[in-house]
Amino acid sequence: MKHDSAGRSGAEAPRDPSRTPRPFARLRTALVPVAAVAVTLFGLLLYASSGAAGTPPARITVSGGRILAPTNPEHTAVFFTLRNTGGTADTLVSVGSPQLGPVMIARTAVADGAGRMVRSAGIPVPAGGTYAMTPSGGDLMLPAASWLTPGRTVDFDLRFAGGGTVRARAVVVPLGG
Repeated sequence: MKHDSAGRSGAEAPRDPSRTPRPFARLRTALVPVAAVAVTLFGLLLYASSGAAGTPPARITVSGGRILAPTNPEHTAVFFTLRNTGGTADTLVSVGSPQLGPVMIARTAVADGAGRMVRSAGIPVPAGGTYAMTPSGGDLMLPAASWLTPGRTVDFDLRFAGGGTVRARAVVVPLGG
């Protein structure tokens, strides 16, 4: 057996050039998935920054609560202004008061020239819009109570179809106030 100057045996088979390790082969193999992830993340970033990645949810605020001092022994009305600063419409679906119990969502129905209050399934609040309750439109009907005198306040929980509940306070005002 012959040995060369490096001490290698001459019986060794010559190396196959196709199996010679290439220094960048592993790097190239890892670079493909990394590049795919980078392109995907860049695309998601562009999509999200375009504003098309979803509509902002409804953001409801309730203000201007006023209850008409009862002039009738059965019921009276409460009015609020509902403001939605979000990008999705929402609907007021139920109202309750810790002091008065359930409150009816109502609207005015006109038949034969006469208006009367009827139960309503809800009050829509448009995206980026406002709904101001009025006596001739939608409002809330609640049971009259002798303690509902001008200046008193009542808390209400307004529940929206989007799942949110807003606590609001209304003050009793005299008729015409």
